[in-house]
Amino acid sequence: MDNPEVSKTSTHILIMNNDTPVGFFALEEGEKVYKYSNNPMARVLTSFSIDSGSQGKGLAKRGLKLLPSFVKEVLPNINEVVLGVNKRNIAAINLYLKTGFVDKNQVYDGPKGPQHILHLNI
Repeated sequence: MDNPEVSKTSTHILIMNNDTPVGFFALEEGEKVYKYSNNPMARVLTSFSIDSGSQGKGLAKRGLKLLPSFVKEVLPNINEVVLGVNKRNIAAINLYLKTGFVDKNQVYDGPKGPQHILHLNI
């Protein structure tokens, strides 16, 4: 992975459906966390995507519902996952809210416009 937007110390995760990779996300640490949370035990979920051929099958929802148990197992010192989602992306906001994220009415002015900051307690 050579994406300058993703920190070198992030944890990169493939989302699998049986033996087929269908998606990806990163859990980032460091300075980026403090744009969204003052919790030093938080990580930022970034780059969440599902392959276009696998969309509409509930894989994003299933993957996000597994996130708390995955974090507990792989990153046991982390107690919160935060993310920023564009205020115009209603479908993504609804997906995150359905999978346990909470909107605490915080907004971050990102490079692509205002972002809802959503929190998931682990």
